[in-house]
Amino acid sequence: MSPSPSPHDPPLLDLRQLRSFVVLGHENFLELLEDMKGDMPKSFAAVREAMLTGDAEETSAVAHSSRGILSYFGCVALNQRLAVIEALKTVDPSQAEIVFNELTALWAESVVAIKEWESGVPEFNS
Repeated sequence: MSPSPSPHDPPLLDLRQLRSFVVLGHENFLELLEDMKGDMPKSFAAVREAMLTGDAEETSAVAHSSRGILSYFGCVALNQRLAVIEALKTVDPSQAEIVFNELTALWAESVVAIKEWESGVPEFNS
């Protein structure tokens, strides 16, 4: 079973990237996913806090630090949204909460899609 079609452009997930987890094994995948589920909200809060200060350099650094692990999990839409934030030359503190909510919503959608993908992996369900 593949994740439901996404209205996102770019796509929500890169399913080919997720296939790399099959080699690692289901337990390792679950452990990494649980770590991510705890870490990403903190990362998004750090983006919000940096934006609230109006510090574009700090906002860029915090956004950049989240992108690597999201790439590993194939989170294309989130990664590209963070790339836009990372490239900002100035930040508008009034947008901090909006950006935080957007990142959080994209992450929630990504987790659901990842779990849908997981349920369809024969190697994980044998």
